[in-house]
Amino acid sequence: MMPSSTQISLLQAMGIPVWKLRGRAEVELSDPVDTTALLARISNSIFLVSHDSQITKQTNYLLQAMMSTIGLSGAAACFISLAELDVLTKLKEREIEQKILFLMGDGAVKQVFGEASNVVTYRNNTHNIEQSNLTAIVSFGLDELMINPQNKALAWQDLRAVKMYTNDVHEKR
Repeated sequence: MMPSSTQISLLQAMGIPVWKLRGRAEVELSDPVDTTALLARISNSIFLVSHDSQITKQTNYLLQAMMSTIGLSGAAACFISLAELDVLTKLKEREIEQKILFLMGDGAVKQVFGEASNVVTYRNNTHNIEQSNLTAIVSFGLDELMINPQNKALAWQDLRAVKMYTNDVHEKR
């Protein structure tokens, strides 16, 4: 069972490293990621989405609405788990074509940039992942947007950046 955003905040306030423990549990409990299958699955996508939210009917609807506002269908994006994200960020440049990585939520940000990272720190910039062809753009998680709708305007700015970079990558192909 996934803890709610409120539970995570309370645990973090108590000094419990929730994301670190959660990341370990996901990696230990999940099957090893088949790198060849992952590369095949993402090969036709320019835009990759990794999020730390539990996908519910509401969050799925929100995500689809967000994608359609920037003119991308659900088929244009490839959704990857946090374990797959970890594998992708460790691949060398020659193993993967240029991709836009849309990191949604603190869990996804911590997976790429480290335990001390958060959405607020990494928003409003693009980040080239060292030694890979991944350009990361960071935004709020779906759960955060459901709890704090005032952040949707900021998420809209992030989506516009995704659209701009997606167009650039598409033109270079």
